Amino acid sequence: MKKSIVYLLIALVCCIACDDNTGTLGNSITPGADSIKIKTSTYYATTRSIAVDSVLGKTGKVYLGRFTDPQTDAMFEADFIAQFNCVEGGNVFPPADSIKGDSAVRTELRLFFTTFFGDSTNTMGAEVYELTETLQEGEKYYTNIDPTRFYDPSSAPLANKVYTAIDYSLEDSELEDSEHYANVCIPLPTEIGTEMIKLYRSNPEFFANASSFIKNICPGYYVKSTYGDGTVLYIDQVALNVYFQDMRTDTVYVTQFVGSEEVLQTNHPTSTTPRR
Repeated sequence: MKKSIVYLLIALVCCIACDDNTGTLGNSITPGADSIKIKTSTYYATTRSIAVDSVLGKTGKVYLGRFTDPQTDAMFEADFIAQFNCVEGGNVFPPADSIKGDSAVRTELRLFFTTFFGDSTNTMGAEVYELTETLQEGEKYYTNIDPTRFYDPSSAPLANKVYTAIDYSLEDSELEDSEHYANVCIPLPTEIGTEMIKLYRSNPEFFANASSFIKNICPGYYVKSTYGDGTVLYIDQVALNVYFQDMRTDTVYVTQFVGSEEVLQTNHPTSTTPRR
């Protein structure tokens, strides 16, 4: 009986001694000089939202597409303007006697992206217009930019493109390849590439750097979303590709001009909210 009482007392002491409060954990081994006094206070803060019509538009990433929120019917649409860099001091095209016909066999825009918002199966449309006025280095362009300042909206587009976020014309093996970089390819008139090659022969100084290239060769393009709803591409890189054939082997090579931080790119997002 006495043993039972002793065991009961030990158990009772253990229950009283143990709890899950760790607030004093470590205090017994902390020097007094290092003791930290803790107190709590309540602070009140106020916030407010300020609607702005635009933000600075220079960016390394651009957006293309349209999405309508099914809950509110609010629509978001994104277009962009892109210019292209030309490597300084580089040999842009090989010698004339190594290019078959000294002309291009294909010219295209490729819009490379890793992510998108919306449905990969939506049919979307885009148009490409050549700029009639260049973006000026040093000037700040905001997202409320008026693209009609830089291209002629009454002119016919250089190209039209119907696309989906995932290119289902490709084999599954290619789509699943870890090296595959999703993109939308927009063929441009081949004459654009041929004219570039001709100007490289007659005026190589036009290709000396990005500024000269933009001023004399390619002012840039406005890529406009035209139809479709439900998909917005987050485009990492815009590339202008000029393909040509080797004179001896008929192998096709490409010269690529890319949009980059060294040149100007600007987004033109718009949104509409229906009245209730």
